[in-house]
Formats: sequence, structure tokens, C-alpha cells
Amino acid sequence: MKAKSKSRKILEYLYSGHSLTQLQCLNRYGHFRLASVINRAIKRGWKIDSEIAKGKRYSKYWMPFHSANWEMARKEFKII
Repeated sequence: MKAKSKSRKILEYLYSGHSLTQLQCLNRYGHFRLASVINRAIKRGWKIDSEIAKGKRYSKYWMPFHSANWEMARKEFKII
């Protein structure tokens, strides 16, 4: 069985209802460029929201409940 890419693991984590910052992404997945993963996912059709953490200089990303995300998950994660 082929191992999941870091990008896919990140998208699955966000899809499962969690939020993620760059530092959390680095600690959890060893991936240094969360913004790049987010940007590519948005271009493919994922709906991802973000906000700058209060009083901080970094963004927090999450996936809102959206029908487009369900369709993307069905296509990319092979959910039936």
C-alpha cells in the first residue's frame, strides 16, 4: 500500500474538523510550507478558511462544513 503524502494527511486532518497553524503543521507532519499546501488545495476546489491569530503574526486554517468539501473528499479520498 502506498504511503499517504504529507499534503494529503494535512487535508484529511483539516477535513476531520481540526484547525492548523504553521507551527502545529511542522510539529505534527514535519511539513514546513503549510500555506503552499493550502493554496494548492484552494486552487483544486477545497473550501478552506483562515484567520490571523489574535495578537499574533501567523494564520490558522480550517475547513468549514461545505458541500464542495464533501465532493472534494469523495473524489480525492475515495469516500463513497
